[in-house]
Amino acid sequence: MPSPFCGCWRGAGCIVRKLGQRNLYASFGGAAFAGVLATSTWGFPTQCEDKAELSSRSAGFRFSLLARLCERVSPGAAAEDEILLAVRGTCGGAVVEHLVRSALAALTVAESPASDYEKVASYEVLVKAVRDLDRSFMTIPTEALQQTAMLAMTCRSVICTVFGWSLVCTDDLTAAGSVLLEHGITRLVDPAAGSGWHALLWSRLGFDVDARDAYKFPIQWTIIQRIPVARSSLATNASTALFLSWPPHSPDDVGLQALEAFSGSLLLYVGESSFDSAYEANGFHSALATDWEVIWHRDICHWPGFNDAMWIYKRRRKAAT
Repeated sequence: MPSPFCGCWRGAGCIVRKLGQRNLYASFGGAAFAGVLATSTWGFPTQCEDKAELSSRSAGFRFSLLARLCERVSPGAAAEDEILLAVRGTCGGAVVEHLVRSALAALTVAESPASDYEKVASYEVLVKAVRDLDRSFMTIPTEALQQTAMLAMTCRSVICTVFGWSLVCTDDLTAAGSVLLEHGITRLVDPAAGSGWHALLWSRLGFDVDARDAYKFPIQWTIIQRIPVARSSLATNASTALFLSWPPHSPDDVGLQALEAFSGSLLLYVGESSFDSAYEANGFHSALATDWEVIWHRDICHWPGFNDAMWIYKRRRKAAT
């Protein structure tokens, strides 16, 4: 999965650019803002992290988020209500508080014996809260932007580990699934499945999913084979598409490796375009531009400062020689 520090700098830079017309640098210093984000403790599992340390994080996601929020806004708080009161008082008001409450609720349900239906429902509420924050970001008082961005990134750090880097919801996958079915696709191979949340959502829509990942996440939503993409053979039949959501770019270009290992003709990609991405020079986007063509696109909910979307690509036919 992507490096946490790259993600922090990426988010900081995007937010600075997005709000440039409000003179963000003049307000509190763009460089200082990015520095604060990049030096924060995010808690992402990294590719070189000790597996024992990673497995020790397998419980208490809700508590972990509360602890990080407490550190950000109210170091002396002794109760959850105090933390939420501090969130409302120091940041973007009710919309930010709603995001935090929705994140805490989704994590609570995720760690409970609740049904998959209830877990998906709580996740969908969280996605809506993120969408509301992103839409209202331009209206947040300038003096509250830094703290608001930090809280959003703090929530994202835990949510990405539990659910996924992208905020695709059931409606998004249903729309994409309709296009895939039109092309005869009934099976997906996901070589960078992470926690397996997206594989679970696809399975609920009736798709057969081959979920794989090189690293074990502290929560696992479905059966995931531990197979590095570099050692994978993704040769498939005509009914299989490749699914990639925010494929890691470092230390290996996993997206490019997956494209090279995949012999099918359809790809569903969730992430940023080469124009929006901080890593547009990587081999993955170059291969997309050369060997694949877009046949479908859909905007999705994204965290403030990011601009991910969904694309379905079809492999270009090579000219006869």
